Amino acid sequence: MTTVRVSWRFSADGRYAACLAVTEGGVARPEAWDFTGPGPLVRPLASACDPGTQISPLDGERALLCRNDDGRHRISLVTQSAETTLTAGRGPFVHLSGDLVTGDAVYRVTANGPARLAALPPGASGPAVVLAPRLVGLTRPQAPGPVVLDLSDGSWELMPGAVTGARVLPGGLVGMPPGGPPEFRWRGRPVLGGLTGRVTPLGGDGARIVLRVDRGCRSRLAVFTPSTGEVAEPAIPDGVLGSVAGVDGGVVRVPFTSPGTPGSVLSVSPDGVRLDPPPRPADARVEQVAGVEAVTYGDWRGAGRVVVALGGEWRFGYDPVFAAMAAAGIAVVAPDPDAADLDAVRRIARAAGGRPALYGVGRGGRLAMLAYATEPARWSRCALVAPDAPPEPAPRLRPPLMVIDGADELPALTRRLTGFLAA
Repeated sequence: MTTVRVSWRFSADGRYAACLAVTEGGVARPEAWDFTGPGPLVRPLASACDPGTQISPLDGERALLCRNDDGRHRISLVTQSAETTLTAGRGPFVHLSGDLVTGDAVYRVTANGPARLAALPPGASGPAVVLAPRLVGLTRPQAPGPVVLDLSDGSWELMPGAVTGARVLPGGLVGMPPGGPPEFRWRGRPVLGGLTGRVTPLGGDGARIVLRVDRGCRSRLAVFTPSTGEVAEPAIPDGVLGSVAGVDGGVVRVPFTSPGTPGSVLSVSPDGVRLDPPPRPADARVEQVAGVEAVTYGDWRGAGRVVVALGGEWRFGYDPVFAAMAAAGIAVVAPDPDAADLDAVRRIARAAGGRPALYGVGRGGRLAMLAYATEPARWSRCALVAPDAPPEPAPRLRPPLMVIDGADELPALTRRLTGFLAA
C-alpha cells in the first residue's frame, strides 16, 4: 500500500520529526521520526486525523496534534498507545509551532495545558517563527512588520527594515510585500538577489538558512550562510522538496517526494545524500515534449494509450492519479501549466501521434475543453475534474466526455478517471 506523508515538522535541533501518513484509503495517521541512530526510526502513533491537522514533534516517541474546526480547537498529546486532550475550547484559529501555540496570545503547551507566555503585539497574527530560545517572529499583515516578540517579558520591536505587508519567514528572513520585486532581507539588508528560481525558506539553525528553489518541475536545495552571503547548492536527486527543514549539526533534512518516493526524507551531509525510505522504480521523468517541459510517465512515443494532462500543479513529485494511470498501461504527458497554451497542446498531440486522451483539472480543464471542442477528431476522449467556467466552444463538446465536480474522495476519483481513460 502506498503511503504519502504530509504536514511535516522538525524539532528545533533537527533530530526529530513528525508527519501525517496518508494511505490510499485517505486515512491520515501521525508518525514520529527519530534520527538519533544510524538510520531513522519511524513510530506510528495512536489516533486518526484529518489531513489538515497540525502536528509537531516532541521527541521520537511523542507529538502534539492541533485540530481547528468551525471556531473550536483541540490540542492533544499523542503517543504510540494513546491520544490525550490537553486543552480544547472556542476562539480564533490557533497555530502550532513546536510546543508554542499562537491564538489570542502566545502559549506554551505543557502536560497541565497551555501556559500563557505573552500577549500578541498589535496586529500580529499567524504562526510564530522561532528565532532563538526566547524570541519569535510574527507577521502583522496590515501594519508595519514583522516584529520580534520576547517571550520572557512580552516586549516586542520591529524587525530591521520592516514595512507593511512584509512577512517573517523560517530562518529569520523577511519577505517583502507582494506587488514589488521579489526580495528577501536579512537583518534589514537585501539578500539572495542572484538566486534564480522561486525561492522558499524552509528553516535554519541561526548560522545557516535552508532554502527550496523551484525551477520548472523540480526543486533544488540551497543553503544560505548570512554571515558570508554564500549560497551553496548541493546536488540532490530529481524531485520536489517539502516546505520545512531540520538542521542537525552538519546534516540538513527536508521532506522529499518523487514518482518513486511517495513520502521520504532527504538527508544531505558531508558524507553524501540519503533518502529514507529509499526510492522504488518508477518509469517517470522530466523532458521536453514539443518544446515544452513536461512530466512524463511511460513511453508516450510508443504507447497504445496516451493522456495529455493539463492544469493542476504538475511537478516531479508523487502523483497518485498519474501512478494509477501508469499502472493501467496509460502513458502520461503533463506539460508545465505556465507554458501550456492551445498551440502547445496541439504540438504535444502531434508529437504523441494517434489520438491521445485529454485530462484537465481546474484552469487546465478550461484549456482541455477548448482543445477538445475545437479539434474533436484529434482526441479520443476527454475527462474534466472541477473545470473552470466553460469557454465559448463548450456546446460543441461531444462524447466520450466525463466531467467530475471534484467532490469525490481521491481513491474513488482515481478509479473513475483511470477506468474512463483506459477504455
